[in-house]
Amino acid sequence: MVKLKYKSLLNYNFTQAIRKLCNTQLEAKTAYWVNRIAKKLESEQKLLATKYGLQLDAWKAEWAEKLEDGSFKPNLDDPSGRGFIVPNEKQEAFLKVQDEWMQQEVELDGVEPINFEQLKNIKFSAAELEILDGVYVVTAA
Repeated sequence: MVKLKYKSLLNYNFTQAIRKLCNTQLEAKTAYWVNRIAKKLESEQKLLATKYGLQLDAWKAEWAEKLEDGSFKPNLDDPSGRGFIVPNEKQEAFLKVQDEWMQQEVELDGVEPINFEQLKNIKFSAAELEILDGVYVVTAA
């Protein structure tokens, strides 16, 4: 079963690396499993995006810096408008809570990791290999 951390699923580079796999000519069996993984990931990412949005709202309510009138101090660096500013004295504690949340795992039922040997003809960067960890498995020769 494929297990991935929330951190990976929410990462744009992870999505790009999966697309690279999907757009590469592979042996039929490998292509079949890549497609199964990609489809499962797509549905999990949609669910997680909703869950993450709710989590951001909860974090904002608990950790965000407030103005004198009780409204949240706007984060002018976030064009989405969902971001918030955590006061300096709360930064370390907030980052710990956020990291713990991001380390949670999603299990993709009915999907097995791809044997790394089946991907040997694809050129990956070290960063892509790191972010795809869990999608593939390296077996002893």
